[in-house]
Amino acid sequence: MAKRKVKRERKLLYFMASWCGPCKHLREYYFDGLAAVFPGQVDFIDAEREPELARSYKVTRIPLIVFLEDGKEVKRYDGSQKFGFEEFEKFLMEGEANDNDTKNAENING
Repeated sequence: MAKRKVKRERKLLYFMASWCGPCKHLREYYFDGLAAVFPGQVDFIDAEREPELARSYKVTRIPLIVFLEDGKEVKRYDGSQKFGFEEFEKFLMEGEANDNDTKNAENING
């Protein structure tokens, strides 16, 4: 049976706060440009202005970057973790996936 290609909706949520220097720096240095290249796929969320949303994603450290695929969390990085910027671009570019593929990513919210 042939594998059918389906479009996966991928998004990054960038949780930050107005007083957070590293949050501002990362946003200006990298994430603003990423949002321009991938319109509608990078959301900037001030955790203090949207506390319910921050609570629903269990935000305890900022900056926090949450990877969503089809509305479900598949990965996250907080400000204390090392990461490579290319991982964010790769995630957003890989919008095509086989619908027969199995996912081993843990849903952190559930």
